[in-house]
Amino acid sequence: MQCSNKLAQGYMTNSDVEKAIKAFHGRCGRISRIYSIGTSVLGVPLWVMEISNNPGKEEAKPAFKFIGNVHGDEPVGRELLLLLANSLCDNYNKGPLATLIVDNVHLHILPSMNPGGFSLRKRGNAYNILNRDFPDQWCSFFPINDDMDERQPETKAIMRWLKDIRFTASASLHGGALVANYPWDGTEDKSKSYYACPDDETFKYMPKVYSGSHFNMSKREEFESGITNGAQWYPIYGGMQDWNYIFADCFELTLEITDNKWPPANDCFELTLEILF
Repeated sequence: MQCSNKLAQGYMTNSDVEKAIKAFHGRCGRISRIYSIGTSVLGVPLWVMEISNNPGKEEAKPAFKFIGNVHGDEPVGRELLLLLANSLCDNYNKGPLATLIVDNVHLHILPSMNPGGFSLRKRGNAYNILNRDFPDQWCSFFPINDDMDERQPETKAIMRWLKDIRFTASASLHGGALVANYPWDGTEDKSKSYYACPDDETFKYMPKVYSGSHFNMSKREEFESGITNGAQWYPIYGGMQDWNYIFADCFELTLEITDNKWPPANDCFELTLEILF
């Protein structure tokens, strides 16, 4: 489903995002580093902001990542993550929460995993392919997922990234619902049913902490406590969430952060306060 340019009015273009990332680093270089993990189908750099009191150095503290704009028609995450980065910069050594995060976590923020899909106002990337080409535990359903040559550049970039950095936990920001989703995302028999992973209790705890801190996610009637097992909601295969857990030992949540995929752009600041803090 594509949206009109009118709906995207006020949202940053890909060029705007790159300028904002570089401006953030120029302002907050003492606690940040920026780097690219690769390029999209159309050659747009996939820029990451690392935020830490020792950026670029290996330390005995957890590495965490946020990824936004996984689907091109879900742009709120990219705006929120840039607001989050700048908020951490503004409040470091001033506010207790920002200082706690910067001093105790290596935070890596990829505002846009799918700049091509965003520029074309469509869900998939510029080749109209979704991020369903990660290796999966049920590879017999989709054997093409085991073919590296068939993977999209954005997927390859994420996979290389997690070889370089051993992330402890992760969250990807989506739109179209209001719920925190956790593994497994698919079932062995392709049924739509609860399918628990080995760390099910931990995975139920993590989204409950997020949902309970959210302004209204935990209050929704559609999902108990504002969380859902992915396979129980709707099964997918070859997704990034399960791949993180199986192949990279990274506990990832999929955060559906807004019912409206394209809320007015000037609402994003208020959404930041209610979603990320």
